[in-house]
Amino acid sequence: MKKFRFVFALVLTLILASALASPAFAAGADMFADTTAEGTHEGSLFVAGQNVDSRADVHGVLLAAGYDVRAGGKSEYVMAAGSTAEFFGAAENDVFLAGNTVVVTGRAARDVFAAGNTVAVGGTIGRGAYIAADTVKLTGSIGGDVYINANKVVITDTADISGTVRVNDSASISYPASVNVVTYVDSSSSAPAAAA
Repeated sequence: MKKFRFVFALVLTLILASALASPAFAAGADMFADTTAEGTHEGSLFVAGQNVDSRADVHGVLLAAGYDVRAGGKSEYVMAAGSTAEFFGAAENDVFLAGNTVVVTGRAARDVFAAGNTVAVGGTIGRGAYIAADTVKLTGSIGGDVYINANKVVITDTADISGTVRVNDSASISYPASVNVVTYVDSSSSAPAAAA
């Protein structure tokens, strides 16, 4: 649990630091929105509120925060955090998600970074996925390698993973024979590592 908290805090820090340091996060006329966002936004957009629903096309970074967060539309980067964080849009680059429940049904051209209690990936990821969660379910398409630290991992027959799935050896894993899964020794495990 300590590792999960650390990873979760790290992801949130990276989300906020990336958003604020990114040249795409330039000040614009409609940089902030309250709970909903639609239309086209030149420059980055920050949407916040209790229930956030963004379907905007953002020429920059979409940063969404709230309790229930839904991030759709198109943008260069997506960064979302909430109790529930769902990405159902299209990102030209990377997607960063953090929440209790994280759902990916959209399309990321590059990588997805997700931290949560439950993470479900049913969308399309162009390159790799980096996931820290208690439970992970993969049903979508991933063009590269997948790195998972979790207690339970389920990879369904519908998952199309081009690379290797790397999972901590303490996880319970269910996957079809068509998926290449490699386990690694979890350094935070209470069991000592084998001597080399």
